[in-house]
Amino acid sequence: MSPAPGGDRRPGRRGTLHTTHHFKTMTAQQLLHMMRTERLSPSAAAMLIDLAGPGTQILSNGTLAKRLRCSATNVTQIGDTLVSRGLIRRHKSTDPSEDRRVTGFSITDAGRSLLARHTSQTQSTAAA
Repeated sequence: MSPAPGGDRRPGRRGTLHTTHHFKTMTAQQLLHMMRTERLSPSAAAMLIDLAGPGTQILSNGTLAKRLRCSATNVTQIGDTLVSRGLIRRHKSTDPSEDRRVTGFSITDAGRSLLARHTSQTQSTAAA
């Protein structure tokens, strides 16, 4: 069986947290601690981390689906949860050349604070 486009679908790979970057600044211990204490699913944590990339960026559902290796519908559901918690913001396309149904997400200051708090909290605990 060949892997599905965009990801490794071999047995044993299920439930693997997929993001394309930002793990250089967050250890596995920090990630697990954040997921436990903030009650974030692995996919929600990955989405938050991806949106915290360099600069202020808006990522579309399609882009996030590719990065997280899941369906756009799943990205919408994860996004709804994070939006309701105030960690990310939903954006509708205002570009007349784009499909008006295209939506995207960006991280809020609260989302950045959550990531920063867990990165620095675990680093200061490890230093003690």
